[in-house]
Amino acid sequence: MNKLKHVVIMLVLVGILVGPATFAQASSPGQVIMFIMDNINYDDMAQYGGENLRYLLNHGALGLMNTNSGGSYEEAHSYATIGAGSYAVCSPLGIYVKGYEQLDPGTDKVAPGNIVNRDLPALVKANEELNRPVKVGLLGSLLNSKGFKTAVIGNENTSLEASEVRAGLITMNQQGITDYGQVDSSLLRKDPGHPCGFSTDYDALFTAYNKLKDKADFMVIQSGDTHRLNKCTNVTKEEQDQAKATIFKNMDLFIGQVVDSLDQDSLLLVVVPFPSKEDAVAGKKLTPVMAYSRSISKGILTSATTKRDGIITNTDLAAEIACFFGLEKDFSMIGHDLIYKSHRQPLQFLNDINQITVFNYRFRPKIISAFISYIIVVLLLCVICVNHRPNYLSYLRPFLMSIMLVPTVFLLLPLFGVFDLLGFVFVTVLLTAVLSFSMSYLSRGNLSAFTVPLLFSVALIVGDIVLGNALMQVSILGYDPIVGARFYGIGNEYMGFLLGSTIISSTALVEKYGQHRRRLKWASAVVFLVVLLILALPNLGTNVGGTIAAFIGFSIALVLMFRQKITKKDLLLLSLCLVVSLSALFIYDGMRSAESQSHIGQASSMVQEGGISVLLQLFKRKLLMNYRLVKYSGWTRVLIAMIMVLVILFRLPVEIIKQIFRQHRYLYFGFIAGLAGTVAALIFNDSGVVAAATCIIPIGIPLILLCLDEISYTSSPNSYTSSYAS
Repeated sequence: MNKLKHVVIMLVLVGILVGPATFAQASSPGQVIMFIMDNINYDDMAQYGGENLRYLLNHGALGLMNTNSGGSYEEAHSYATIGAGSYAVCSPLGIYVKGYEQLDPGTDKVAPGNIVNRDLPALVKANEELNRPVKVGLLGSLLNSKGFKTAVIGNENTSLEASEVRAGLITMNQQGITDYGQVDSSLLRKDPGHPCGFSTDYDALFTAYNKLKDKADFMVIQSGDTHRLNKCTNVTKEEQDQAKATIFKNMDLFIGQVVDSLDQDSLLLVVVPFPSKEDAVAGKKLTPVMAYSRSISKGILTSATTKRDGIITNTDLAAEIACFFGLEKDFSMIGHDLIYKSHRQPLQFLNDINQITVFNYRFRPKIISAFISYIIVVLLLCVICVNHRPNYLSYLRPFLMSIMLVPTVFLLLPLFGVFDLLGFVFVTVLLTAVLSFSMSYLSRGNLSAFTVPLLFSVALIVGDIVLGNALMQVSILGYDPIVGARFYGIGNEYMGFLLGSTIISSTALVEKYGQHRRRLKWASAVVFLVVLLILALPNLGTNVGGTIAAFIGFSIALVLMFRQKITKKDLLLLSLCLVVSLSALFIYDGMRSAESQSHIGQASSMVQEGGISVLLQLFKRKLLMNYRLVKYSGWTRVLIAMIMVLVILFRLPVEIIKQIFRQHRYLYFGFIAGLAGTVAALIFNDSGVVAAATCIIPIGIPLILLCLDEISYTSSPNSYTSSYAS
């Protein structure tokens, strides 16, 4: 645990051991050999691997690969995704192929030696139904268009009758054809020691490799045995370990032969397209990927897709292969070529990243669900006390404040290096309790009760983003590289919280220090601009929906602070400024290099090449995502509960609300602007309900505190405070 803590702190300090990045493109194209070992992890490689596999671990560039696809979490979908360079799906029979001799005589576009997908029409149809431009077999077509040939050898047969060749989804072109291959049962041998009764004949596999090596520029080798073992049922742990030892021993000799045969300019990619069933259940869904050539130094992999050391996506592999051969990417390819960074201990680095990632993936839903339940319980208690026990309201202050503090505590927790559930919960509760009760006690009757924690939250989030998201990328409330919705920038959870916290803390300061009001207004304008730029700048990972919401919320807050009212003319002018600014951002980021683009730039490039239909697909996909989240996400309950509590509070005797807003006019402006930002966050984000729920927390809780203190004072004159002092 101390070692893990050290690694987390090292990540926060921007990865001391990580060296300069290089893009690996051979000066003169050699060959790309992709060797597939399915359903294994780095622990298997370290435990069972022989000297040749260990050589690759010690001299290659290592990474962890996101294995998502355009459909459900299935193995074949990941293969189709690699071949398309975009999140694709496989049809039910898309893993099966035929050789030339098995085809009907006179089949068009097929030559002797070709390997042909048996289910191409269904494959194409399945991918046309996705809400994104996907071209199954695109990698093969790009290579063929410039005269490069493809080959696939090996299979994953679990019987001797049919040819299961998922790797064919990587090598085939858009007509379903791979130029060369050998995938039949002649590559198998009877093996009583293997749970399936047969295994790959690596002598025959190497013979096939030698036969096709000089013909193919890009070859995929499917080892097959680890996949077969993963499919076997009723295998004891001892039998599985023994089988793995034998499989890795046989594979190791083959790997050594392939490495020895590589030309100076050739590239070997060792890829695990999908985790084992045990790893998938345990949440270990990032799989090993290794790159080796004479020109690549020991280190780690990353890409412009993730902008995160050690992590790539399966869509990056097609982009890397296209880059290797000097091919221009198709607009539908969303991946980027690999970036190689030197590192002294890549395997240890990746193991630590994986441990943190798996913890967040496994326990994030439970922890977030518990936090959501806690929010709802506290809000429910507020409603009960308002209606039946107003004298008890003062006891709820620290619990209300804790709701505002938890997102900040979540962001700080990686510094403590606690990545076991019990320790995580203990530190979270302890730190939140100490801070909330301390702030509640020290800031009684003072706007500092929420101004100080919200200002600290703004400073922490902004500082973390500027320094590279070292905390956010490993926070339980940050983004998850296994889910893969976002890898860099600011996620919607913290975007919403940052937006609400910035508006309320700024207007509270203007309210509190009336003697410096003019200067604080201008200071607020500067803070708003800084936060807006952080959300908008492509270099920091543009959050488009967050930028729109922030522009709306900040603009309304500034107009109200400086002019005390907002007119239709103001709203029209602000709308025009927003449209012009977003258009400029859309064009600017789209003109930058693919490696430098953020999400908005990638969308711009796709629209320029694919037309308006691509944009419509994007909007449809985001609307469907928002609909699903509104329907199923726990954050929907938070948003509804907060709105209901605010509605109930506004139904209190009118004089209480008037008194609060009369005494705290600038906070009233902040409340109005914050609600506008919340609505904008809900509308303009693909996970809008998440952003809106976290945005309304720092907006609603201060107002609830103001109301409860006013009610508490009215019902109990001996209470510790009457209302918040300005």
